[in-house]
Amino acid sequence: VSDDCPPPDSPDVTTGVSKHYYTKIAPYNSKPIMIVSLHFIAFPTRKDRCQQRQSQARLIQEIVQKNYRGDREELIITGDMNDFDGDVPDVSASEPITCALKMLKSTTRYTGAPPPTAIAANNAAPLPPTLRNVAQYAPQAKRYTAYYQPNKRICQKPPLHLSSIDHLLFSDGLYQRVHNVDFAHDLYREPCYYEQPLYSDHWPLIAVVATTNSSHATG
Repeated sequence: VSDDCPPPDSPDVTTGVSKHYYTKIAPYNSKPIMIVSLHFIAFPTRKDRCQQRQSQARLIQEIVQKNYRGDREELIITGDMNDFDGDVPDVSASEPITCALKMLKSTTRYTGAPPPTAIAANNAAPLPPTLRNVAQYAPQAKRYTAYYQPNKRICQKPPLHLSSIDHLLFSDGLYQRVHNVDFAHDLYREPCYYEQPLYSDHWPLIAVVATTNSSHATG
């Protein structure tokens, strides 16, 4: 995380999340699942967007804190987060400059500092995140969801300009039951407008979850 980005609790910038929703479903043979979907502000490497994206992550975190029932439910946070996960490197080993993903993966208020219990224990590491990125189940070479080349007349082949900015974050109960994870790159090639119609500059990320705990994930 860049030193140029202020702490998550910085009051300097407040930015809303215009594209988000949450719902709860009750699948068969499973706890209820709270699903939060979102779309954050673009350009993950621009420092002038850093505070805004962290502010958006804070708002989503507050929605989770108010509505998620902890051990009685599972939780999924998903969407175009327009940021990298430093804990699960993508194909280009992209490094985040914000704490946005760390904030989203913690259902308690993430401040970037160890919790009081850790500080008391000789500054031990912070507690592990509540949510985990299902991309961990896939080989790093497959971890990309977006192609970005500002010059649309240039089409450079992978891994240039590839990154993972769309994520599926699962609570532990669901994460342990993931059966398969697929970055659906076979749907279309990198979106070079002169080679084919521009369907999207993103690829879907798909996770199949078993209804029991007897799952072994593959990527």
